[in-house]
Amino acid sequence: MASSPDGSQNLTNLFTELHKCEQNGDYTRAYRVCNKILKIIPNDVKAIHCKIVCSIHKDQFNEALRLINECQQQEYDISLVFEKAYSEYRLNLNRESAETIKSVADPDIRLKELLGQVLYRLEEYDECLQVYNDLIKNSDDDYEDDRLANYYGVIAAIQLALGRDVQGDLKMKRRTYEQCYNQACHLAGKQLYSDAEKLLLQSEELCKKTLLLDDPEVTEEDVEAEVAVMRVQLAYVYQLQGKTDEALKLYNQVIKSRPTDIGLVAVACNNVITLNKDQNVFDSKKKIKQVQVEGLENKLTLLQRKHIDYNKCLFYMHSNQAKECKTLLKNMQQQFDSDDIPYLIEAAQLCKEKQIVKACTVLKDNLEKNQSVRMKLTLAELYLSHGNVYKACDVLKSIIELQHKLGMISALVSLYLSSEDRESAVDVLDNAVLWYSRHKPSSKEHLLLLRECANFKIRYGKPEQAAITLEQLRTFNKNDLRVLAQLITAYSKFNPLKAAEISEDLPSIENMAQDLDVEELESSQGPMSQRFSRKTAKLTPDSPAVNQPETPAKQKHKKKKKARLPKNFNADVPPDPERWLPKQERTNYRNKKRDKRGAAVTVGKGTQGSSAAHQDMFDIMKTSPSPGGAAANSPNSPRPQVVATGTQPSTSGPSASGAQWQPKHPKSKRKKKGGK
Repeated sequence: MASSPDGSQNLTNLFTELHKCEQNGDYTRAYRVCNKILKIIPNDVKAIHCKIVCSIHKDQFNEALRLINECQQQEYDISLVFEKAYSEYRLNLNRESAETIKSVADPDIRLKELLGQVLYRLEEYDECLQVYNDLIKNSDDDYEDDRLANYYGVIAAIQLALGRDVQGDLKMKRRTYEQCYNQACHLAGKQLYSDAEKLLLQSEELCKKTLLLDDPEVTEEDVEAEVAVMRVQLAYVYQLQGKTDEALKLYNQVIKSRPTDIGLVAVACNNVITLNKDQNVFDSKKKIKQVQVEGLENKLTLLQRKHIDYNKCLFYMHSNQAKECKTLLKNMQQQFDSDDIPYLIEAAQLCKEKQIVKACTVLKDNLEKNQSVRMKLTLAELYLSHGNVYKACDVLKSIIELQHKLGMISALVSLYLSSEDRESAVDVLDNAVLWYSRHKPSSKEHLLLLRECANFKIRYGKPEQAAITLEQLRTFNKNDLRVLAQLITAYSKFNPLKAAEISEDLPSIENMAQDLDVEELESSQGPMSQRFSRKTAKLTPDSPAVNQPETPAKQKHKKKKKARLPKNFNADVPPDPERWLPKQERTNYRNKKRDKRGAAVTVGKGTQGSSAAHQDMFDIMKTSPSPGGAAANSPNSPRPQVVATGTQPSTSGPSASGAQWQPKHPKSKRKKKGGK
């Protein structure tokens, strides 16, 4: 249908307005203009293309993909590969975006740039490095510094994530702060922390200068937001160097500034949790909440997400949140099935709950699909804690990576000896000697194992096997007298003829004593003491006492010490037989100390209503009959009258007859002499 002159004029005005909107960056108005054009000409390719670009600039990527799919269905003569791939990239459809770009046989420079970004997100670093290497070599424009920064970032990612040092084909340049930052990350991955620290400080200063020069109107908040990434990385380098105070200060400084990058906040909070450990639990709980933000999985790499989840599990375990810990562990085991840390944390949680048998079962079941050295060592330790030495040894012997290490051999021998299983210990040593004789026959470890194996067999009564081992050891050095002596000792226990035959290889006594200095030997510190060596020095041939006639040595008489006797000792009086007993246990001991507290001592003792003054009144053992018998007692009182004498008479018990008694005279106390 032919358009009227007025319609053509209207279209011209609309396209002119669209061009002005594009120059001004007003994509919302440009989107409306495109709709007006498409109402007049529904199949206008340029208007459709402009509408898709406006949707992308407005961050309406789903709308852009819908329009692109409609164009593909209508088979319009327009190439929208870049727009489609970019929309998929922004929607985190990274795999689909890579397939879209690779569907083009000869991609242009825009698609290669986008492919490098997509591959970096997919963590396919080797292919990404090849893309950037090709871009830098085959391009010449104003974006060379940006490509170099990305190139250095890929090298740093390979070092940090894969542990491989890739030097690259290009020289390292440090023209921009992004380049300095990525090179510092590479040095940190190589554990060159001091160099990384210097480069990070340099990148921070360069960043501030660059932002102020490019845009004089830039605010301090914008500068701080850009510098926050470098400060978090610098804090990480401080943390690896053991400078925890400096690291914690920088982390908290960045977190308090509230940056808009949720990935940066998550990394800083995670590292603060690792510094807090089992202390400052309240602060760690707040940091855990900041790590659990929606959309964080698209901002972090797989390694970063894995480490954050591990630290969350450990925090839950140490803060006694077993339910949260187990729930997160199940998700981690599904997401990181090939990793061993979730199962190790689960075993640790079970051990904390004193379910050691169940922890062993968890590790044993997962060893079938994940031959982890850490899991095997942990399982062996759990077996040993329960006293299952043989199971622990079987697990240790199954570790192929450590099977022939000297430390592992020593541990196995010690464990078997703890169970008094010498045969198994000998088998471990023999297998180790056999392996080293095949793979490392001239190594120091082989010679050391041969020597220790021979000593072990001699010590535990296996001379035949020890002789075989010593023969092997002697082939390396036939002049080793120590090995020869051990070999003679071993043969002498089961084959004396062979021992006598081998003993002929020993050097003669004249050869052995040829370079021997007797005086130095006698004066040396050896089995003889210095006192004995001085005595023998007087009897040397150079001493003048050799030519003198021998005189009999005078016997020295030891003086007898006089016996020490106590003061005032009298030999006529026999000693007190109780002199060895303490004074309190002797029969004549009388306590001279008197209770000076008076009657107040008895106040408050006894039953309620009792009185200390009347206690003796009702004690029949402390009462005495009167001289007049029962008739002399008062009729109103059952208490007998006490005789008014100088001393209280001793009674043999209550008497029914009331017979008269005579008081006993006190014996005179004689003081013992001699302190007895």
